[in-house]
Amino acid sequence: MALSRAMPCARTFKNGKPHPWSKDVSSFIVYPEAANQTIYSPRLEENDVGNYTCILRNETHIIHHNIELRLQDKLDNPMPTFRPKDLTVDVGESVRFYCEAFVGNLYLPDATNQIQWMRMFDDKPHTITDGEQVNVTREEGQIIGSYLSIPIIQAHHYGRYRCQIVSGNSAQPLELNVLLSPIELDAMSESQLSLLVYITAIFLFGVVVLVFCIHRTVHQRAADKKDNNKLCSASFIAGHADHHETAARSTICAMFCCLKNCLNGVLPAQTVHIKKSHNPVQLDSLHMGHEVVIIKSGLRACGTGGVLANAPLVQSKSYFEVKLQQSGHWSIGLATPQTDLNQAVGGKDKESWCLTSNHLVLHGGEVIHRLEGSTAAGASAAEGDTSTRPEHTTDGASSVELMTPVSAPVFPAATPVGAVGPNSTGLPQEGDTIGVAYDHVELNFYLNGRNLNIPVLNVRGTVHPCLFVDDGAILDIVLDNFTFGPPAGFERILIEQSLL
Repeated sequence: MALSRAMPCARTFKNGKPHPWSKDVSSFIVYPEAANQTIYSPRLEENDVGNYTCILRNETHIIHHNIELRLQDKLDNPMPTFRPKDLTVDVGESVRFYCEAFVGNLYLPDATNQIQWMRMFDDKPHTITDGEQVNVTREEGQIIGSYLSIPIIQAHHYGRYRCQIVSGNSAQPLELNVLLSPIELDAMSESQLSLLVYITAIFLFGVVVLVFCIHRTVHQRAADKKDNNKLCSASFIAGHADHHETAARSTICAMFCCLKNCLNGVLPAQTVHIKKSHNPVQLDSLHMGHEVVIIKSGLRACGTGGVLANAPLVQSKSYFEVKLQQSGHWSIGLATPQTDLNQAVGGKDKESWCLTSNHLVLHGGEVIHRLEGSTAAGASAAEGDTSTRPEHTTDGASSVELMTPVSAPVFPAATPVGAVGPNSTGLPQEGDTIGVAYDHVELNFYLNGRNLNIPVLNVRGTVHPCLFVDDGAILDIVLDNFTFGPPAGFERILIEQSLL
């Protein structure tokens, strides 16, 4: 049974014995690309069974985390390894769900594993007709998963969905439910509603009084004209009319002054000075290449080389944008502080994951995805040593090799529905905005607000936003007040603050 187990820790013990261990104690080893804070085993053995303890320690606190590892020869029922999460999206947006379970090996020649998404109506499953399902496998077929994608959400799509996993070794299926809900507007509080009713009533009262005053003035003017002597001179009639017109204007002015005095203290002040708080996140001059120049209050990079942002992505869902101010050679993505920032292209080492101006997504010097024309299609990784790389396969498709063990399998990239804004090629150009979204499972890139559908999995370690420039390229990082806005559930990068 081939599995990988990862545990973040500062120091690890098995049954009280500190790491490192001999092979007769445990086969788990340290994974250096995760800053030596992850242990894993490419293939579990019987001597790996036991209690593992992670200890996090600082000057004032100690945190213990215990994990019991057991081996099971025969699997009774599928075991979930990734549960789908409820989502709240608006009409017109896209949505994607993913479920995964460990099913083990099949012990009967005619037994099969099945995984399927279904729509639930009155607790009864129904076939989904307007969504795309893509099934994937990993760990030599012992783990199966499925993606459900709905490109454009309509009102009838809202409701409950079920991922059903059936293993040939068991008669009891695994059912994982998820809820798709619309975005609800915040209800108005009672105090706000009372204030709105009060202001509306005063406004209507003022309109009624104003109409009454105008009507009375006009009626009085007509009556005065009837009483005038027909022999009055033209100058007298003109002076009389001017007198009543002046009286009418005085009445209207008094009415508005009265209305203003009535509302004084109810309406907020007309001039409100709001001081905008400074965003502490910016490009880090302590982590940049020797020939990189940072200007515009730490938001613009030019020159040659790479630079990191001063804040790691520690929250569950982070988003930032990069404006392509001037064309040239550039790379945009994520990187750990161990990456080489003196090189001109990102993604050439195993510490960075970048989308480049050559329309490639690189990691470790290998191509993960390739953008071609108006279609964003994921490309296979370049050829290399595959002895330690798990394979991911899709139904009816060839295997896709990744560079390191992953937490979720890759999947076929979708084709964009159409271009957004002036760029109709589907490829980044000067003046475009590249969005970057990261949720610790997938790294996704957006072009002018549209998902390029080239997700990058297996991003490891503590990562920061990174920019690489060369050949005259100028990049502006946008950390708030976004041009196109983050996807649902994502938000700007936040600074981690300690409560100790």
